[in-house]
Amino acid sequence: MHSDVLSSRFLPKTQEVRLQSLLEQSPRFAPWGIDRWAAPEGYSWVSMVQGKIPDAVLVRNSDHAAVLEIPRYTNLIHSEADAMVFTCTTDVVPTLYIVRVDQVSQNVLPHQLRQMEGSTFFPAIHRHEILEVLKNSPTVIAGHYMFEGNHYVWTLNTKNGIYSHNPVTWFNGANPEKGYESIELIKVDPATNVLVGSGSHIPSFVMDSDGKTLLAFIRKYYGDDSDSATNRLIDRWTERINEIQANSYLI
Repeated sequence: MHSDVLSSRFLPKTQEVRLQSLLEQSPRFAPWGIDRWAAPEGYSWVSMVQGKIPDAVLVRNSDHAAVLEIPRYTNLIHSEADAMVFTCTTDVVPTLYIVRVDQVSQNVLPHQLRQMEGSTFFPAIHRHEILEVLKNSPTVIAGHYMFEGNHYVWTLNTKNGIYSHNPVTWFNGANPEKGYESIELIKVDPATNVLVGSGSHIPSFVMDSDGKTLLAFIRKYYGDDSDSATNRLIDRWTERINEIQANSYLI
């Protein structure tokens, strides 16, 4: 589903610029984005080459010991003095990982994120436990994943416990080319709590706070001019979505 906003096509330029900046400054998933990940005091994120793709590892600065290994395509959602919060796009169900620093502080060998006892949470089931642990977290946490060729997004409001979980209907219905067109980042805009996202060979986009509705695509700007390549990409995706709606593939 998309809203009538797409009929007028765009948000105000000032808002587009702000949201595009938010996306560009947001860290990407492991291991390729960890150079921009925040780490608790006394720790650092490094890439350790053990094969064709390096591993993302949390290292204790005092002795350079690796204490936590992060699987690829994992996003760091939040980091503070006592805890770190992750989601992984390759999970086949909505999953949240919360690792407390005291769980890994004495590690001699690195623990795998998914094998950390007491750190795996399913937001629909463990909301009260999550709220108890994440007292200083962002108001809304968002995660996304792909299952059987379809992308899904979920959100958890850490203040009131409201949880949502929905397919990304506009993207799934456009029959994206597997391995070529994909959603790679969904981020909560802290100013409005709407969801913004980007990916491979798709325009940056804005969805409502629970991911049900596509609100707009986001243009990129170079100085006073919008980027023509981005505009062409937006045109193609808008045509695809409108064609699908016309054929009643989207509800």
